Amino acid sequence: MPAAGGGYLRQFPLAVIRRAFREASKRGESATFYIHPWEIDPGQPRLPVSQLNRIRHYRGLDGALERIESLLEEFSFGTIASRLPSVEAQVATPTKGAA
Repeated sequence: MPAAGGGYLRQFPLAVIRRAFREASKRGESATFYIHPWEIDPGQPRLPVSQLNRIRHYRGLDGALERIESLLEEFSFGTIASRLPSVEAQVATPTKGAA
C-alpha cells in the first residue's frame, strides 16, 4: 500500500507522493498518509540533537500543512478502518476446524 507520512510526507518530493497515489488509484488500490500533530507545527521548540536527527525531525515542517492540504484537494480519502474487514465480521465467521 503506497504510503507517505511523517518524515516521508515532509521530505519526499510531493510529485513522487502524488505519482504513487495516482498509480495506486489506477490499480484500484488504496493509498494512505499519516501525520503526527507536531509535524504541522513549524514553531515547535528545537531540541539540541545531532545534525541527522535535526534533518529527520525538522526538515519540511514549514510546508507540511500545505502538502497535506494539496493532497486532500487532489485525492479522496477515508479512514483506514473503512478499508479493513470489520472485527465483528471476523468474529462472526468461525474459522475452518474451530471447535
